[in-house]
Amino acid sequence: MKHAFALLAACSLVAAAEWDECYRGSALPEAGEWPWGVSAGSNTTAVVEGDCVRICNRGTAKGQLRFYNRQWHADSSLGGVVEARLKVIACSAQAGVILMAADGANETSLTFYPDRVEFGHGGRSHAMNTADAFHTYRLELRGTRVTLSVNGRQVVDETSGLTKPAHNGRNLVGFGSVSSAATGEALWEFVRHRTHTPAARLTENVEQIVVYKKPDVYACFPGLMRLPDGALFTSFGTRVRRSHIDGTGGGAAYCSRDGGRTWQAAQKGVTNPLFLRRDGGTTYASAYGWREVSAERTAEFREQGLTVRDVRPGVVAYLSGAYSFLRRGGEEKGKRTPIVTPAGLSLMNYNSAALCVTRAGVRLNAIYGRHKDGGRSTSFVLRSADDGETWELMTIAKPMTDAKEGEIGFDETALAELPDGRVMAMMRPDPDRHGFFYQSVSDDGGKTWGRPVKTPMWGYPAHLLTLRDGRVLCSYGYRRAPMGIRACLSRDGGRTWDIGREFVLRADGKRSGSDLGYPLTTESEDGTLLTIYYFTCGDGITHIAATRWKPPKP
Repeated sequence: MKHAFALLAACSLVAAAEWDECYRGSALPEAGEWPWGVSAGSNTTAVVEGDCVRICNRGTAKGQLRFYNRQWHADSSLGGVVEARLKVIACSAQAGVILMAADGANETSLTFYPDRVEFGHGGRSHAMNTADAFHTYRLELRGTRVTLSVNGRQVVDETSGLTKPAHNGRNLVGFGSVSSAATGEALWEFVRHRTHTPAARLTENVEQIVVYKKPDVYACFPGLMRLPDGALFTSFGTRVRRSHIDGTGGGAAYCSRDGGRTWQAAQKGVTNPLFLRRDGGTTYASAYGWREVSAERTAEFREQGLTVRDVRPGVVAYLSGAYSFLRRGGEEKGKRTPIVTPAGLSLMNYNSAALCVTRAGVRLNAIYGRHKDGGRSTSFVLRSADDGETWELMTIAKPMTDAKEGEIGFDETALAELPDGRVMAMMRPDPDRHGFFYQSVSDDGGKTWGRPVKTPMWGYPAHLLTLRDGRVLCSYGYRRAPMGIRACLSRDGGRTWDIGREFVLRADGKRSGSDLGYPLTTESEDGTLLTIYYFTCGDGITHIAATRWKPPKP
């Protein structure tokens, strides 16, 4: 027990002072507040034993592996370092007991045999007894250079030959057993990692604001509305679990009457001004989004080709179609009406960045989803040209193949009407590893859309805002080091973007890149911008924050 407390204290201090994240073997990797992804097949186990986790793979059939991984958002030019402390029990072949690092461009790995440590590429090995005691292994990757230290002593330093191209551009740290053909067993005390962060020059004269922050509350996905009286209104999730699906914990609403400098709790249920009809009624269209049902119904929805995910024990959630809501002026109640969508289409909403009402009165809401035959995501739009009386589902962009990027789909999509009346869609690529936004433009109010064009902006997801002076602003999360919030301007209606003068609003994001971003920006009469988003710093408390700033004049 004394050893356990000593290890815990030492690891905590190192993680706080030096490491981006430190996993400790006193809990399963997938069960922590910052869970690791896991690929776990049959004939494999992971069991906590005191201050270690014993990972065992006894199978050699397809899919029999147990591998833990997490994104670490390394910059391929700067790389990162991962350390692990473990004791090997057995390993039959390559990757039976493994530690891996990939930075998006290159990757390397170590296989731990009882009598040696061997690189997975290049054939280099270091002879030692890995089974006699716990040893600390430090693996550093920078470009094609790899170094390995054991118990503080460097034993390998190679500038080539020990890396290979990162598979599908992956950017992660992983450990456990990743080979179906190999068996392996080891006790792991800790795995910790750090990326080398490039310098970022923050935009000048920004004002950082905490809107809502509470320990043990996962505050996420804020909305943003400017009300008719000029006040700003936001609502967001206040979840008890770090989950993008499980909404347990509900939400909160806050209002600001001083341009976003201070925020006070407010009543929920404020109607978005974009939903108001000309006759005083309300209308909108939406995907149903995640709907929770008993886990016993999993097979029922999967047979329909719909996306189903675990939420919590005994509960799953599924995606399906879309609906519209209409309440005409003078009516007390409105009515939901299903929108005709193809069978087996799993649709999902974005946030208010997806909403647009054009000057001609066309209503648009960008959603996205996958067909039952799988594959990449398609960006769709729900469109009404008669003030919400009828709605239809139209396609913005289907998956396509890029000569350099490979197969690309499109999901979370921001919309904005440009000064000349065209409508622009800014799309998050699927998968995220492609990184750069793609944009498409409609000349007919969202009926048809041009072929997606890759932009120079790296990040996701996006919000578009046409400023009072006609320039177009794209705000986005930046989920690689240095993680934060960024924005970029176009002075020609989105034909070009001034990426050379990208605005860096925040560069102090930490922990998981999945826990920051989704910015929304609004402009005040004097040209001051308020960008709201959710964010995670080094203390690990995911919260709602905002930045007040002003771009330079044209």
